[in-house]
Amino acid sequence: MRKKSDKGNQNVPPCRKGKKKNRQLTHIKLLKMTLYIQMELCNLTLRKWLQERNAKYTEVDGINKIDVQNIVHQMLSAVEYIHQQGLMHRDLKPDNVFLSFTNDKDMTVKVGDFGLARYRPTQATPLSPAVAEDENRPFFPFDTPNDHTIGVGTTTYAAPEQLKCSLYTNKVDVWSLGIICYELYQPFMTDMERIHSIQDLIHKRLLTERISSCHKDEGEMILKMTQIEASKRPEVSNILHLLTKDDQQMICELKETISKQRQYIEELEKRLNDENRLCSKCKEFSIPTT
Repeated sequence: MRKKSDKGNQNVPPCRKGKKKNRQLTHIKLLKMTLYIQMELCNLTLRKWLQERNAKYTEVDGINKIDVQNIVHQMLSAVEYIHQQGLMHRDLKPDNVFLSFTNDKDMTVKVGDFGLARYRPTQATPLSPAVAEDENRPFFPFDTPNDHTIGVGTTTYAAPEQLKCSLYTNKVDVWSLGIICYELYQPFMTDMERIHSIQDLIHKRLLTERISSCHKDEGEMILKMTQIEASKRPEVSNILHLLTKDDQQMICELKETISKQRQYIEELEKRLNDENRLCSKCKEFSIPTT
């Protein structure tokens, strides 16, 4: 006896079954999928902020050192975190640093554009979330584990070893941060002036007169960050530590200045009161004119 089977398919030859399936497949609609990535819109870059600051700059008013130090501190903190994850940004520049404000007062600095970022595993850094645990490599094939792409980054902000050779460390980011800090502490009126001044810094190790006189400690830090030999550049964490010390010193100096100003104000008030008393007595003994 034959085994029971589907009556609909019982008498259909094998070849006709295949044709029937193909006909059915042609009627299946292909599913189309679209991936949407929601990103934060940052309208203000550090480049635009610098341009607006430089346009309003005057020698009398100078720069707002509190704003500059705030930007530098937050920018360094962001890059420190990137390095702690075992990553190199490789394209730090004012166009890739974004600023946002809450209540038109509180400034938040964010580092973006990780298109050239590269993972470099070290014993001190854990695996980055973007790294496959089995291969200890990025999911994106940037380059080989020991070599990096030659000539990546923006020329003005790229470290010498980044442009000339394929072996470098996250100290290339320290170099870029040094150039950015240089622009933060020194207003430039034209791009030509900015480029010439940066070239003097790199090749002649010369700082501008303003930085040398008004921001001596910051100038020394910039010179260290832009050392030609990468091994001589400080780690970002060390720079942050120095800045924290400077902040505490600045707070002490401000407190001392405020105390002196209060004493000066008290002296002026006392002198004014004495003069008022003297004037009152003069009025009492004055002879009325007829």
